[in-house]
Amino acid sequence: MSTNQRIPQVFSSKLAGIVAHFITPMLRFQTLEDNYVFDVESYKWRIGTQAIPSKGLIYIAARRTYLEFEKVYPIENASDLKAVLNQQFEGRDCIHQVTKASNHQSLVKTFIFDSKLVAGLPAFSILLPESVVLHAALQERHCKSVIRDEGLSWFLYVRSEHFSSQIANAICEDLDSFSMVNGVPQDIEKIEILPYGKPELLMQGLKRLSPSVLLNFTRYKRQQAKPLPWREIGLSTLVGLLFYFSISSFYLQWTERSASKVVEGFGTEVDLLMSEKQQVEDLQLKLNKIQQLLLQQEPTWPVWSTLLHLLDRGVNLSAFQWQNRNLLVKGEIPEATGLIEALIKLPYVSKATFTDPTRRERDLDSFSIKIEFRLEAEDAKK
Repeated sequence: MSTNQRIPQVFSSKLAGIVAHFITPMLRFQTLEDNYVFDVESYKWRIGTQAIPSKGLIYIAARRTYLEFEKVYPIENASDLKAVLNQQFEGRDCIHQVTKASNHQSLVKTFIFDSKLVAGLPAFSILLPESVVLHAALQERHCKSVIRDEGLSWFLYVRSEHFSSQIANAICEDLDSFSMVNGVPQDIEKIEILPYGKPELLMQGLKRLSPSVLLNFTRYKRQQAKPLPWREIGLSTLVGLLFYFSISSFYLQWTERSASKVVEGFGTEVDLLMSEKQQVEDLQLKLNKIQQLLLQQEPTWPVWSTLLHLLDRGVNLSAFQWQNRNLLVKGEIPEATGLIEALIKLPYVSKATFTDPTRRERDLDSFSIKIEFRLEAEDAKK
């Protein structure tokens, strides 16, 4: 795909060619090695020659440049879900598509991009996975497709708003094995997309993408902060503190002598001043009690972190409940042995016990566990 001859000219619709005139100056097709411009010649749209990354705005990432998978989280609140995803994918170049699921759950499709690809992007860009764009083009068709690229084939299943894709490997070598592994129906439309036909579908998908999808895949790369000169900062801080304590000591001595002279001049009014001082101290004591009550508020992060730990171990959660500072969890797992021991090893879990005997059904252990947390203020700060 490095020359014009390797991807022939396609997409000869005159109207689509006019639209392409406005889109193509900002559009790029991105691989790990290079990125390519889209050219419009005689109302035909095609992937053209190599380009400078900094001149693009919309980048279509080739399927080989990212991982794609989806997972159901038992979290409905958007803020809590964002916190869990940030913790799970910390340090990864990824974008999430979130849709609401039944039973107060969220279906999250995650795209993890290759760091080499992300490093070559400009500071502001729209990075669209190739599978997202092709799904938009085929969204009205219930179908499964095999996409033939140079040296690589991958598969795409489309059913209305849902889609999934996978790169061909030893297990998924063709559409039949892809359907078997991913639970895709066998009796639906099959499509073969060749390199010369893909640009037309990409253009169709781009025109059908909603503004909300484009906004979700918008990236802003912040400039990396320079390392701070901690040694110089430490020395400056130490000198400043020594100077501050010296001045403060002198100031306190001067203030004490001045205050003694003022008190001597008050005479009988000293008792009144002492009474007002006692009232101020009583008020300060009440404020301290209020502050202690505020510090006793229980944090919720250990609960979500524990649920995330169970999901990572392959647990299929069926229900969970927060009751009397305890978390009651019900679910299924291929092997429940060792689950209690794994929970006890978590630093914020003090105790974990089965509330009911485990049951073995359909090669799965059904369990019910009560988890107690260390929610004291000193533990919450750790």
